[in-house]
Amino acid sequence: MTVPADRAIVDSSLPAGTASTGAEAVELPASKTSGQENFPVGSWLLPKRHRPHIATFYRFARAADDIGDDTDLPTAEKLARLDALDAGLVQGGPEAAARMRVSIAATGIGLVDCRDLLVAFRRDSENRSCRTWDDLVDYCRYSANPVGRYLLRLHGQAESTFPAGDALCTMLQILNHLQDCGDDWRKLRRIYVPTDWIDAAGGIDRFFAADAAGARLRRPVIDRCLDIVDVLLDTASTLPGQLTSRPLAAEVSVMLWLANQLYWLSPEIKLQSVVYPWIEPVGPKVIESMGKVLPVFRDVFSELESFFEHAAKELPAQPPHL
Repeated sequence: MTVPADRAIVDSSLPAGTASTGAEAVELPASKTSGQENFPVGSWLLPKRHRPHIATFYRFARAADDIGDDTDLPTAEKLARLDALDAGLVQGGPEAAARMRVSIAATGIGLVDCRDLLVAFRRDSENRSCRTWDDLVDYCRYSANPVGRYLLRLHGQAESTFPAGDALCTMLQILNHLQDCGDDWRKLRRIYVPTDWIDAAGGIDRFFAADAAGARLRRPVIDRCLDIVDVLLDTASTLPGQLTSRPLAAEVSVMLWLANQLYWLSPEIKLQSVVYPWIEPVGPKVIESMGKVLPVFRDVFSELESFFEHAAKELPAQPPHL
């Protein structure tokens, strides 16, 4: 039997008792739950056998993200803690890394994706902003796309599904950055919206001004972002039809259905979609009935609705050309 590359180089043992010396200082208390992320992790729509691995992956990502966003840690300390998480994927290390190492050994999946995530969190630790749109897309390549690729790999999907999965993850990440851009600037002094676009609109101080003038400056920049997000959504909408995993296709389809409630799916894309004509009429009924039978399903859809509703408050309801 061929051992998957991810599995071949890791020590699958989990440290007994507490984490290794000094490792307990690496992780920080979790700042977010999965419901606050740009898409839910470990949904109950997904197969039960995968959920523990997804939860472990999420904990690793959350631990690394919290380090990158901690305002009390100096840059050198942040990078040292991220290096400890990285090393722990192979041997030793803090608990989040050690548990991820066990998951990697069991599934053969995750090492590449975890290390890609760490690229983004190291950039966050250095407080790098995105100067151009290409910078933002490249950041999403490491901060969001590895999550989608991990889920696709875990569900045994072909690499040919990666482009549509990347489009979905990048789209959701950019929407997340748009809705949080004010907080990111005020709390972290970090900007993901392309700063060259902000400069052209009038500069950072005027862009983030909490008045009508600031709102007028922000609108064309946000619209410009949403125009490109709409193109990403066109690509992402093809993903369910490419998937052989019906549970994963169902989760992605529900995301697209909810996105449509904010008019982010054009009529043309809905007509081309393999699954949307099926899920559009039954979506509300499925949510209603599943929520009654198994209340936990209500939480899954609430997480998705919460994200899109929050985005609706922060962003224009639809791109200008729709």
